Amino acid sequence: MTDLDHFAAAALTGLLANMPNGAFEVSDFAGSIYDIAEAMVAERVRRLKLNQMDIFDKTEPNRK
Repeated sequence: MTDLDHFAAAALTGLLANMPNGAFEVSDFAGSIYDIAEAMVAERVRRLKLNQMDIFDKTEPNRK
């Protein structure tokens, strides 16, 4: 399973757990789930890059 698939499964589980039955169209839902997963992967990559910068480059401004 790829990271994208893992994040999509997590997003799907969370959304379904908090959504009333029948509140979505299945055909529209899958694309939205993978859009969320792609955003999660992009954020993960961004944070990993920032962590590497913290290790090798202490000139970056402080982050919260």
